[in-house]
Amino acid sequence: EGVIQELRTKLEAAVAEGDAFRRDAADCARRAEAAEAVAARRAAEAEAAAAAASHAREEVAALQGQRDEARRETAAARRDLADASAAAEEAEAALDSRADMSVTTAQALRLRAEAADRFEELSVSLQAKLKEAEAAKAEAEAE
Repeated sequence: EGVIQELRTKLEAAVAEGDAFRRDAADCARRAEAAEAVAARRAAEAEAAAAAASHAREEVAALQGQRDEARRETAAARRDLADASAAAEEAEAALDSRADMSVTTAQALRLRAEAADRFEELSVSLQAKLKEAEAAKAEAEAE
C-alpha cells in the first residue's frame, strides 16, 4: 500500500505539473497572439506613415514646380520690361537726333509723346506682371 500511495502521489504531481505546463503553454499562446496583433498594428502604422511621406514628397515636388514656374515668369517679365525700356530709349534717341529728323517739330513732339505714353503703358503693365510673378514666387516658396 505504501508503494501505491507513493505512485499515486507521483501521479498527482505529474498531473499537476502537466496542468501547469498546459497553463503556461496557453499563456504563451495568448502572448504570441497579442504580439502578432501589436506587430500588425505597427505594420499598418508604418504603411500609413510611408503613404503620408509619399504624399508629402508629391506636394513638395508640386510646390517646387510652382516656384520654378514663378521664377521663369518673373525672369520673362523682367526681360520684357528691359526690352520695353530699351525700345523707349531708342525711340527717344531717334526723336532727339536732329540728323534723323525729317518731320516737323510738332510731329516730332507728338511722336515723342506717343512713345513716352507707350513706354509708360508697357512699363506699368510689365511692372504689374512682375509683381504678380514675384507674389506667385513668394507664395510658392512660403508653401
